[in-house]
This record gives sequence, C-alpha cells and structure tokens, in this order.
Amino acid sequence: MPVRSPKARARIERATQRFINFLRYKSVGPHALSKPELKELVRHGLIRPGRPPRNAVQRAYTLTHSKVVDKEMAPQATRDSAVGFLERMFDRYAKKTGEAMSTDILSSIEAELMPFMDRSEGKQVYGLLKDPKRLQENLRSSLAGQVDNWSKRWKLIVNTELHRASNLGAADAIIHNNKPDGRGPDDITVFKLGPNDGATCKHCAAFWFMPDGVTPKVYKLGQLGATNIGKKQYLWQPTVDSTHPNCRHLLAELRPGYGFIKGRIEYLGRDHDEYTRQHGVKSGAV
Repeated sequence: MPVRSPKARARIERATQRFINFLRYKSVGPHALSKPELKELVRHGLIRPGRPPRNAVQRAYTLTHSKVVDKEMAPQATRDSAVGFLERMFDRYAKKTGEAMSTDILSSIEAELMPFMDRSEGKQVYGLLKDPKRLQENLRSSLAGQVDNWSKRWKLIVNTELHRASNLGAADAIIHNNKPDGRGPDDITVFKLGPNDGATCKHCAAFWFMPDGVTPKVYKLGQLGATNIGKKQYLWQPTVDSTHPNCRHLLAELRPGYGFIKGRIEYLGRDHDEYTRQHGVKSGAV
C-alpha cells in the first residue's frame, strides 16, 4: 500500500537519493554525479563546493599497487582502466542499493502511518492520530531500525568494493613486475594473505589454506577466476577478486625459491618450487 501523499513520497525519495549520491561522491568521486546532483548536495550542506574528495576506490587500488610493484608503477592507461572498471562496479551497486533502500524506508513509513489514516478502522486507532507525539515516536523507532540496517549493509558494500580494488591493484602490479622476465600469469605463483580463524568461512579456508590450516595454498595466477559475483556458492572458486562480500584475504605473489615453513614465508633455495611441493605438478604444467 503506497504512501498516499505524493509530496511526502517525493520528499522521502529525494532524501534517500541525496544519501546515495553522497556515498557515490565520497567513494567514486564527483565525476559520478551530474551537475544538478552535485548542486543539490552543496545546497543541503553535504559537500563543499570546489573541494573534491579523495576517491576511496582509486586510493585503495593505488595504495596496494604502489606497495606491490618492484620499481615503477604499471602504465597510467592500465591503472586508469582498472580504476574506471572499479568505479563503474561501485556506482552500479550504489544505484541498485539506493532503490532498495528507498523502497524499504517507504514501506516502513507506510506500516506506521497507514493505520492512522482511515477512521473506519475504529475510534481507538483513529484516536492515535490526535497524539502526534505517539505517532512520531512510532515512526522514529521504525526509521531508526531501517537506518541501522542500511548502515550495516552499506558498510558491507563499501568494504567489499575497496577490498576488490586492493586485489585488482595487487594483481596488476604482480603482472607488471614479471613482464621484464617474460613471465606470464601461468608462470606466476600467488597466494592470499589473511587469517584462518573462527571468522574465516569454509570457502576461504579451503581455497587459501592447505589442510594443516596454517600454510597458504598457492596457485598460478592464471588459474584464478575473475570473480564469484552472481554465482551460487557451490560454483564459487578461488578468484583474484574477493571470494565473497567482506572477505579479508588479499592477493600476493610468492617469488621463485620461496616457500612456507609452518605458515611463514622462507627462502628455501633457488631450485625450490612451492607449487610443485603442494600440488605434485611441475611448475608451469597448469
């Protein structure tokens, strides 16, 4: 049952859209918004004119990339392309989530308001309409629950997108590092840094750790899938991207000659091949 006042619905939808646009502005940048959208954020005091934010997605990618590269960063075109892809992904999620958020808030308001809008439901119910304080408390309580719920969901989305940016930044840097030696994705050994504790899901425990639960499991970069987004859990696989929303594992390279001793990286000799050690297959035979 829709909110009966078109003006009330429009105000709610505009307020929700401003919130979504503010998050898009902070995470992707001002270029994600139209001029009217930017002006509205300024008018409501959400942003200051002429002071663009630091792009969170770009910062996550660049920070990880710069830490992983050996000497100089990958070509600007490569980095720009990756950041552009990440920004489009985040912007798409933001818009879809905004639509769902608006629907939830409107439904919450309707659940509180509708009983008071029809006198035929009885004098006792209609009488509550005469108590603005009671009505306001009910509505505030309902909206507080929605806001808290959506705040948690937004944190999950933002954390996941920034983690994706970090993994893609690491992957691009790793590939760039190995180009001078003529090593491609099928030659590069990788693993993921991160914990294996009580909060680690069964998928990450299986994908990123050996059966001892301590030693990171290695792969050739070319073996990893791109993403698990949109797949059923039983189809999930080890990926360059986050394994799942809110994942805590970050892609890293294991250089030739290095391996693991009780979960710690150690140099084990020029001829050591950790991939062969773990998989029983010669390096390169992917």
